[in-house]
Amino acid sequence: MHTTTGMKPLRWHAAPGAALVAVTLALVTACGKPAETVAPAPPPAASAGASAAAQVENRLVALLQGAEIQAETDAQRAELRRALQDLRDKPPAELAAARYAGADGQPGQRSLEEILRAHLVPDRPVAIDLDALVAGRAESGGRRALDDTLARIGATAR
Repeated sequence: MHTTTGMKPLRWHAAPGAALVAVTLALVTACGKPAETVAPAPPPAASAGASAAAQVENRLVALLQGAEIQAETDAQRAELRRALQDLRDKPPAELAAARYAGADGQPGQRSLEEILRAHLVPDRPVAIDLDALVAGRAESGGRRALDDTLARIGATAR
């Protein structure tokens, strides 16, 4: 039995994003994989040696340039200063063996990498690798970043 109520019959309407979903599905099906899984081609490198050297220098500069220095006490500032001076001046073997005070002031608790992670917060995440940092200090940008960071730390309290 059919009665008239004055209401229009219901009609099916596609959701606003249905066409986009359909097009995306068609593209995925045609291409075999979603667009976000396709990696862009790497930029051409001038030479492998120059590219590697630039990346090493960039690691040290990226760590130090604009990094926030987090040291609550003069002792922590002094230990960070000592670590950066060592990074600037000591040979790699000595740096690998060097130990620095922990947060509580106990000597010999942390490596160079640990002290840098504890007291420097770079603008963007940077892997702290001793070999890359040592190599980066040989470049003018890396040495300048070390000197600038040491200047920002300032003289230690006496």
